[in-house]
Amino acid sequence: MDTVTILFHLLLLSLISSSLQLCDLSRAQVMEEMFKDFMVKFNKSYQDTEEQAWRFQIFKENMKEASRLQAQELGTAKYGVTKFSDLTDKEFSRFHLNPGLMQGLPSIKEANWNHGASLYHQEFCDWRKRGVVSKVKDQGYCRSCWAFAAASNIESLWGIMGYPKNVSVQELIDCSKCADCNGGYSWDAFLTVLNQSGLMSEEDYPYKGKKNKLCPKKAKHPEAWIHDFAMLDKDETYMASWVASKGPITVTIQLPPLKHYQDGVVRNRECSPNAAHVVLIVGFSGKRIPYWILKNSWGRDWGEKGYLRLYRGSNTCDITRYPVTAIVEKNPKHINYPCPY
Repeated sequence: MDTVTILFHLLLLSLISSSLQLCDLSRAQVMEEMFKDFMVKFNKSYQDTEEQAWRFQIFKENMKEASRLQAQELGTAKYGVTKFSDLTDKEFSRFHLNPGLMQGLPSIKEANWNHGASLYHQEFCDWRKRGVVSKVKDQGYCRSCWAFAAASNIESLWGIMGYPKNVSVQELIDCSKCADCNGGYSWDAFLTVLNQSGLMSEEDYPYKGKKNKLCPKKAKHPEAWIHDFAMLDKDETYMASWVASKGPITVTIQLPPLKHYQDGVVRNRECSPNAAHVVLIVGFSGKRIPYWILKNSWGRDWGEKGYLRLYRGSNTCDITRYPVTAIVEKNPKHINYPCPY
């Protein structure tokens, strides 16, 4: 089956799910209906008919690429229309990715192997089932995935202890000395938390999606804080054991084809070494098709309600390069529950 035929069938399936009449539509008409449906679903509007026509051409090129990816994926993931389907690759990279993140590692200490309880080994883990993972947010047009992933890491660790938190991502952006809306690392965020003696709540310091010139000297009435942060062993088995026994961790991945991702397990090896993204591992599965469960920061209207699944076991997209976590000391009386199955 050629790429054009695959694309046509994908479009037909999508239109069927949208309850549109297909009778004798040509391929060109199918594409036009698909674009109209896209505009309605994601509330898209354009400056004039000229811009709309240009975005339609971009949309068609993106659907060709989605079709190509679908043919390569062997049925484990689904690609097609997403909220980014009217963006060029350059626009998508400029607004939503973190360029140059894989270009070197500053000095950062490794985790204390004796820290906390022994690591657990299990086949499945999903911290969302315990209700400790905060809601998915949207970074917008600020390259702040590093801040969102780090904030989610901290929120999850506090949630595991029984104290749900919603910390300020904006404070991380405003107060970081090395990172902003042009990108950064998760440890830039953790250093900022230590320097600020904690973070304020999202309610007290809401997200603006741009860096402000002023930064409070110290967090007023901190919502949460950390005691340290550390790099983990660059091994997927170890990383899974840490996640299962201690909680979610941040990772930096070379960019898989997420622009067109809808759902399923991404196994595609076409990961860009020049564009990276920071996400939070909230769980994993080792059954049938092993995968990581990754929390993203592009809103709940992307992927699997804001999440994606990435193949686990072959270092897909160099996921083992920078596994980092905050360290939050627990009360000695706290029971360390493993991740729910």
